[in-house]
Order: sequence, then structure tokens, then C-alpha cells
Amino acid sequence: KYNNFMLLVSEDHMEAYVLLSKEDRRISKDQIYAALAEQGIVYGIDHDVIEALAQGTIDQEMVVVAKGSEPSNGIDGHYEYFFETDLKKTPKLLENGNVDYKNIKWFEIARKDQTIAYYHGAKRGCEGKRINGEVIPAIKGNELPPLKGQGFLVRDDGKTYVATKDGKIELTQDGIEITELLVLDSLTAATGNVEFNGSVYIRGSVSNGVVVKAEGDILIDGFIESAFLEAGGDIVLRQGNNAGGKGYIRAGKNVAGSFFENANITAGTVYL
Repeated sequence: KYNNFMLLVSEDHMEAYVLLSKEDRRISKDQIYAALAEQGIVYGIDHDVIEALAQGTIDQEMVVVAKGSEPSNGIDGHYEYFFETDLKKTPKLLENGNVDYKNIKWFEIARKDQTIAYYHGAKRGCEGKRINGEVIPAIKGNELPPLKGQGFLVRDDGKTYVATKDGKIELTQDGIEITELLVLDSLTAATGNVEFNGSVYIRGSVSNGVVVKAEGDILIDGFIESAFLEAGGDIVLRQGNNAGGKGYIRAGKNVAGSFFENANITAGTVYL
């Protein structure tokens, strides 16, 4: 019908092309718009290109005169945490060759009713459109499953996670765990032994013969003598241990400390 050009439409109706004749490279705008209308092309029309075709300033044999828009990807859902989720438990190497266990943050404490996490739901992207006006639905981001674990609840909004007790909080592969944490000062024969179903944090020292058993971790800021320490998780001694060959340290996971002298240690890994 049109002697000096052909209008081609892609199979997915995302682009339309004008194929120019080699003889006459000037096309009237009316003819181009008429051809677009006949093909039902109503969106993404490039009026500047059509003007250039009318002026005969297009060098290519084939040029895009209409282009659809692709839908954009949405944003995936994600959790915002209100506690440190990646504690770096690697001690700092000092200039004298020793390592500093005193200033490491080994765990974080959550307080009852504290907001510990918030879920930001997935968002939908922008819709696309074909050159025939057909709308292409937007792509929505992926949602994440609810957090699992213990020691917290989810508010009615289904997004806000709140601690139900005081305790040691950590992000695990399965979710959030808030476990019982017993905080004590120095332990001596007078204060007695300790057995606890969570983690134990001792801010002072532990004297000879004292027994400390914890299902979780044991963290001791002070000096350790010939005590008996057992933990299902880690045992960390910031000041080290001089046991004199008595007592023992047994950990289900790892033992770490600034030094150990004449200590009986059983653990997955010992860090000095």
C-alpha cells in the first residue's frame, strides 16, 4: 500500500519498525501515522523519529518508530533488625603479639518488650505496556517467610517482632533465638556453684573449686583459677586461666581466652 516503506511489527508487539525504500527515503508523516493506526499501534510512538523520516534525514534502512515498555521488577521483602546480627568474635592482634579478648563483643542482650525486628513486605514494580496498548502486569518482589525461633512474639500487624523476655539474642540460620542469660558478679566458694539452662555471664572472677554449668555459653570477664566450667556452647575467658593442673574447661563448641596455663580443656576448637 505504501510504495516507499514497510511497517513491521515484532511478534510480541513490543516494537514497530519502518523499513525504508532505497529509492525514496522521505516519508510523509500522515502515511506513517496512518500505517501505525492500521496496525493498532497507540503507545510508545517516537514522534522525533517520524519527523526525521519526513525530513529524509534517517540513514538506516530500518528504524524503530514505536517501542513498548517492559515491566520492572519489584522489591523483595526484607527484615530490619534492631540488634547486631553479625558480631565479629575475632580478637584484635596487639603489637606485642598477644591478642585482645577484653574488648570483643561476644553477645548482645535483648530486653523484654524491645522491638527486635520489623518485616518490610515485598513491593510491586511498575507495569509495562505493549505498543498496541496492552498492559503487562508489574512483577512483584518475593516475600520472605516469617521468622522462627524463640523468646519473641509477632504483633497483630504481622511485621513487628518483640522480645518476650530478657536474654541473649542472636540471629541463627533458622531465625532469632532469645535465650536465658544469667548475669553474676564474682563467684567464690561462699557464693556456691552455678547450674543454668541458658547462658552465664560472670562480670568478675571465678575462684578455685567453683562449678559453673550452662546449657548455652559461658563468658567470664575476670580471672579463672582451678574452676570447673561446662557449657553446651562457647566458653570465653577474657582474662585467661591459670588452673595449676586442676579443674577443667569443657565446651560443646569453642573455647577462647587470652591465655591458658596448666588447663584441662575439652572443646571443638580452642582459640588463644
